[in-house]
Amino acid sequence: MPRISVCIRVKPEEESELIPSFSHHSNSEGGTIDITASGSKHSFVFDHIFDAQVRQEEVFSRCASGVIDSVLEGFNGTLFAYGQTGAG
Repeated sequence: MPRISVCIRVKPEEESELIPSFSHHSNSEGGTIDITASGSKHSFVFDHIFDAQVRQEEVFSRCASGVIDSVLEGFNGTLFAYGQTGAG
């Protein structure tokens, strides 16, 4: 039975968004993102981490195509996208 998978796509930071006390480092092999804000470090674990240059087709094939295939075979499936999704 498939499990829930959590994917993230890191968007490029614009000059106006840069905050001196905030930084992030991602490691796609380990599936973690480390964020340091105001001296506190927080780590978040993801199944897939995509950088800003990845194509939509790559995100779809790694995160959504398996769910679509399962739905076409008669199983329930859900895709939840939060934030800007490139839809316009």
